[in-house]
Amino acid sequence: MTKRTIVGEDLFGSCPRCGRNNGYVTVVRTHWCVCDTHHTRWLVGSNVFTDFPDAEESRINAEKLEGYDIVEPLMEGETTEVDD
Repeated sequence: MTKRTIVGEDLFGSCPRCGRNNGYVTVVRTHWCVCDTHHTRWLVGSNVFTDFPDAEESRINAEKLEGYDIVEPLMEGETTEVDD
């Protein structure tokens, strides 16, 4: 197996497995960034953004995140090596 270097490119963190960030999902007032490819998520914080979901959207978002692993993100400018 070969190794490749990935670089965190997002201010709110990137997936430590691929370096991507597919945006954020909000549950009530808590924001999670996600990588949909690797089903990972990392906490951004609460009340960071102002577009809070209604109760139904919040429920749907929570259900989506149930299958996502919580990880430590690769922060902007950080690098790591992953198996290719």
